[in-house]
Amino acid sequence: MCVVSRTQDGACGRHILLSPGQSGMCTGAVIASVTYEMGCGIIKKKDNVATIVMIAAFIAACVLGINVIYIVIASGVFGVIRTIWNRRRKRV
Repeated sequence: MCVVSRTQDGACGRHILLSPGQSGMCTGAVIASVTYEMGCGIIKKKDNVATIVMIAAFIAACVLGINVIYIVIASGVFGVIRTIWNRRRKRV
C-alpha cells in the first residue's frame, strides 16, 4: 500500500507512469486496506454482535451472492434497531 501511494500524485490520482490497469489495481488496494482496517477495528472492540453481523454480511455477499445494496440497507436497519434497543434499556 505504501509503495502504491508514494508513486502517485495524491490518493490514486493520475500519474504519467501509471496505465489505466495500474489505476484499477490502486483502487483495489485501497478497498482491501480499508476493509482490513475496519474489520480489525470491529474485532478489537470484542463486540460479538458486530462481529457476527460482519461475518454474516461477508457470507451473504460472497457465498450467497446477495446484492451489496441490500446488505447495506439491512445492516443499517439492524444498527438503528440495536441503537434504539440499547437506549431504551439504559433508561430502565
